Amino acid sequence: MIFDLNPTPYLLTKVDGCEKLNKHYDELLKSEEYRPQIKDKHSKVNSTYAHASAEDQQDIYDELMDSIFPYFAKYINSFGLSTNKINFGMDVWHNIYNKGDHQSVHSHCSNNNVFSFIYFVKLPSNSGDVCFFGNDLSKHFYYTGFNDILINPITDKFVPKVETGSLIIFPSHREHYVSFNESGDERITISGNIGVKLDADI
Repeated sequence: MIFDLNPTPYLLTKVDGCEKLNKHYDELLKSEEYRPQIKDKHSKVNSTYAHASAEDQQDIYDELMDSIFPYFAKYINSFGLSTNKINFGMDVWHNIYNKGDHQSVHSHCSNNNVFSFIYFVKLPSNSGDVCFFGNDLSKHFYYTGFNDILINPITDKFVPKVETGSLIIFPSHREHYVSFNESGDERITISGNIGVKLDADI
């Protein structure tokens, strides 16, 4: 008997009140104070990830976090956990993809990250898809080159159907990438990692 083992749970939804959120962040991120200008080894796009200023700017995400926390609770509950028994530590940043920008394959599995999320502030047509490797086998065959000799290569990947205002939550170990922004407009996302600790561990 052949069977799939441990499918990965994702949460994909459109956030209630996203129109107000998107207007708020679209205007806020026009300010030079909050626009990332540096591309470094951590990201192929203009991103505040791992920048010294990011820690000082965490409060700008409070409105978003208040809006999406109920979705985290729903996602956590799917694992049989209750949010009142755990504490969250969050690291949040924003990304601005200009024409031609993309993100190579990566995961968010570092430090104590358990879950990660992406919120789509601005998503013009043809501005790039976020693509997840559908399972560990497709990733394994991709990296080992085994796919190159298969008659029917395993190219299983998950491309969520997202739009402006969408939120996706996923386990931090899941590798993914972002395809090229082929539009003439900016693609703006807010991403974050979620560390989870039981109350007894704090």
